[in-house]
Amino acid sequence: VLVKPFQFLNAGIDTILVKGMESELRISLANSNAVIPIGQQTSYKVAEMSLGQIRERSNADYVLETSVQRIDNQLVLKSSITNLRTTEMGGLGADTIDQEKVIFLAPDLAIRIVEKVQAKLSAEQKLELKKSGTENVEARNLLEKSLHYYNLIQLDTAIQLASQAIALDSNYAEAYTFRG
Repeated sequence: VLVKPFQFLNAGIDTILVKGMESELRISLANSNAVIPIGQQTSYKVAEMSLGQIRERSNADYVLETSVQRIDNQLVLKSSITNLRTTEMGGLGADTIDQEKVIFLAPDLAIRIVEKVQAKLSAEQKLELKKSGTENVEARNLLEKSLHYYNLIQLDTAIQLASQAIALDSNYAEAYTFRG
């Protein structure tokens, strides 16, 4: 599954949080052991390509496209997945959520993707996908910002933010793993 960069339909969207949700979605898909997400760098290279070009230039079987729109203080995410072999497109529905909680959509969206591509998940795998690190929204957002700064190669800032996430939730294993 190639997760294309999310398309922002209007202003006022916290792009760091939404980009963090994209990363979390890739992690959730990888953790499912049912589908393999294509790497983030490849996803950005194909952002502007047509489906035919993606089919020719990648080894992906499916492409996920998501648009994000802000309405008041909420985000509406609409996702669809396309089978590159048949060009059949399937909607994954729309989600409306408070902007600061967008990261918590990743596990549910990952489950819908896996089901849409007809990969099989056990009840235990679904439960494991839903358990994602911490219940603390602020800690989760700090780790996502940390990942953003890591990708910008601003390591001191990334480590500092991960440490702040740990300070909010001392059991947040992903933050410890990321911080090192």
